[in-house]
Amino acid sequence: STAGRPPPPPPQPPPVLTETRSSAVNLAKPPRLLRHQKEEKNCGSCRKRVGLLGFKCRCRKLFCSQHRYPEEHRCSFDYKEFGRKILEQQNPVLESDKLENRV
Repeated sequence: STAGRPPPPPPQPPPVLTETRSSAVNLAKPPRLLRHQKEEKNCGSCRKRVGLLGFKCRCRKLFCSQHRYPEEHRCSFDYKEFGRKILEQQNPVLESDKLENRV
């Protein structure tokens, strides 16, 4: 019954994605701590104990309410470069049509 049919095509591997939209977001994700490492509960700037009320920054440090903003604790994270990378990924370069006067 399969005499007139061609053989099925071989299975193709899944496409490889080099960059995804979520990769830009994952740049700022803090690393997971190992079992022997304890998470610090003090402000990275004034060393005040913050406990559960601390604010995590993209520079991977914990801060009190006074030092939670990047300008207040001399943040080492480059927000401009991070924003540029996101915009670059979301807005690919578009090329216009070479022939302007088509019929």
